[in-house]
Amino acid sequence: NAHVQVVQDRCHNAAISVMAHLSTNPLTAVANFAPYVNSLYRSFELLVCNEDYFPKSIDVANTLFSSTRLDGNPSIDELLSRAITSHLQTHGHSVVFGKSLEQVNEMVSSLALLLLPEERCGSRLCQGPDTKFVPDLYVQGVLAGNAPCDEDCILAMKPVTLIDLDNRSVKQGRQHNAYSILRKAFIQSEAAKTASSFKPDPAVDTETVEAQAWKPAEGLFQLVKIGAPFIHIMLDKCTELTQDMRIPYVLQTLRTLAHWSVALIHYVQAEGGDVPDSTVKRMREDLDISSDEDFLLVLAMADKLKPGSFTTVAGNPAEVGAKVMQLFESF
Repeated sequence: NAHVQVVQDRCHNAAISVMAHLSTNPLTAVANFAPYVNSLYRSFELLVCNEDYFPKSIDVANTLFSSTRLDGNPSIDELLSRAITSHLQTHGHSVVFGKSLEQVNEMVSSLALLLLPEERCGSRLCQGPDTKFVPDLYVQGVLAGNAPCDEDCILAMKPVTLIDLDNRSVKQGRQHNAYSILRKAFIQSEAAKTASSFKPDPAVDTETVEAQAWKPAEGLFQLVKIGAPFIHIMLDKCTELTQDMRIPYVLQTLRTLAHWSVALIHYVQAEGGDVPDSTVKRMREDLDISSDEDFLLVLAMADKLKPGSFTTVAGNPAEVGAKVMQLFESF
C-alpha cells in the first residue's frame, strides 16, 4: 500500500531527526522536535481518503477535456499535452498552482481522471488560501502564493510535476533513479547539519554524503517543452468524439500504454539484469516507439507497475545522463 510506504518513510526520517537532536542536546531534544510531531500527524491525516479533499466521481464538464474547453483551443491542447506527459512520467504526482482557484481545480480534476480510484483518494482539490502543499499526495492544487519550493518537493518520495497555470509552464523533477539517491543524500545531509557529530548511516562517509547531497542552488526541475506524441494523438482524437465518450477513450488509451509497459517489463525479466542498449533498441523497434517522450512514458509506467524497471533500463544514476542520450540518439 502506497500510504503505508509513505508512513514508513516519514517515520524513518523522523527517527533520523530525533537521533540528530538527541546527539546535540538531549535536554532540549523533545522540545525542539515537538512541533515536527504535530505537522507529521497532520500530514498523515491528509493522506487518508476524504471526500472533503477530493470527490469520488469527476464530471468531465469540470475538466479541460470538456468540449467547451478543449475543442478549437490550441493553447489548452498544448498545455494539457505537456501537463499529462509529465504527470504520467512522475507516476501521477503533480502540483498545480495559479491565481485562479477555479482554473487550478479544473486542471487538478483533468489530471485526476488519469489516476486509479485509490490514487484519487490520495489527491486533493484546492480549498483556498489555507491549502498548502503536502508531500506524497498524487495530484493536488494550491494557489500561486503557496506554490512549493524545491526544498519542499524533495521531501516527497517520488519526483513531482509542477504546473504553473499563470506562466503556462510545466516542470518535471529529476528522473526516478537519480531522484531517490539525491533525496536520501539530502535528508542525511540535513540531519548531519543538526549535529555535526551525528552520522545517519554508519556505512556512509560524512564527506561523501555532503558531496552527493542535492542543494537548492542546483535546482531540482527541468522545463517540459513538448508533450509526448502519444498524448497529442489522444487529445486530437478526443476533439472528434462527443463529450461523454472522451473519458472512456482516454482510459482505453492508457490501457494501450500499460500493455507496452508490461511488454517492457517482460523484456527486462528476460535479460535477468541490466538491459543492454541493443535490447532497448530492439524493444523500441518492436513496439514502434520512435519518440523519446513516448519511450519515457512507457518506462515510467513500467517502473510504476514494477518498481526498479527504470533503473534496470537506464542504469546507474551516475551514468544515466550519458546512457539515456546514447539510447535516444540511436533513433
